[in-house]
Amino acid sequence: MSELARINCRATDERFRIPTVTKATTADDAPTDAAIANVCGFPLREDRYNITQTKIMCEMLRESIGSMQQSLKTLESLVAKIDAKNTREKLQQQIKSMEGALSLRLDELSSIDRMLQISLRQTHRR
Repeated sequence: MSELARINCRATDERFRIPTVTKATTADDAPTDAAIANVCGFPLREDRYNITQTKIMCEMLRESIGSMQQSLKTLESLVAKIDAKNTREKLQQQIKSMEGALSLRLDELSSIDRMLQISLRQTHRR
């Protein structure tokens, strides 16, 4: 087994190893069985798993931002009913600022999602 293969095998988490059970039937089979016993999981399998988990987390964030935006719209309609002009304007400005920040985060999540999709495709090509 090459040094690079040994490093990759050690770096790969145990849960990604390919289980192999072999039994030597003759003396000639022993070296082959020993080589098979050293097989480790594909090094990109863990990368694909991590990318997929990150994509799931991005989707959860996207849903949370959507909920926040809905809550801000509800809050905005309540703030519009406040009689004190200074207080109302101050709260409306804060809501507008939060809406802008959430919109920016959605754009960032879209960019991250595109990068993750490209990365995921590249791990399948190797």
